[in-house]
Amino acid sequence: MRRILWRALLWAAIALAVGAGALQAIREERLAQPLAPGSPAPALEAPMRGGGDFDLAALEGQVAVVSFWATWCGPCLRELPVLRELERTYQDRGVKLVTVNLDDPEDREAQVTGLFAGQTGAPPLVLWPDEPTVHAWNAHRLPTLYVVGRDGTIVAGHTTMQSRETIQREIEKALVAR
Repeated sequence: MRRILWRALLWAAIALAVGAGALQAIREERLAQPLAPGSPAPALEAPMRGGGDFDLAALEGQVAVVSFWATWCGPCLRELPVLRELERTYQDRGVKLVTVNLDDPEDREAQVTGLFAGQTGAPPLVLWPDEPTVHAWNAHRLPTLYVVGRDGTIVAGHTTMQSRETIQREIEKALVAR
């Protein structure tokens, strides 16, 4: 009798563990999904590296490429130069790169400054977001990238590194949309 009871308890514990694991996987997959194209971009108000405050609403009428990244994220560091090049290519057509750094607040200034030291040209706009902003943009996986149209809606969103061609195609799409 005891053996049957222990066996039943063991199977119940296994079933609970599998169920909990499945629920966690579903939650993580939901968090990894970018915001849907056509949806309004969430508010993005944050302090800027070097001082001052940024408000995405001030870019109304322009296309914003919003990149959530960190200095410890290899794919982010490979994608960032591509984004900077695309910003230079399209800046005369109203495209602005907004980078949102998710490094630990205690040492992010030093990390980011070190990353851009020795690079030519002006460093990109870097924001220091709060947790509600990160959650609103569903930026739980890095890199997370959004192209926001002139009207403030999401044109495209990704939670993995994208090719230059893909990002360029999405910027072009945002530029022709009205």
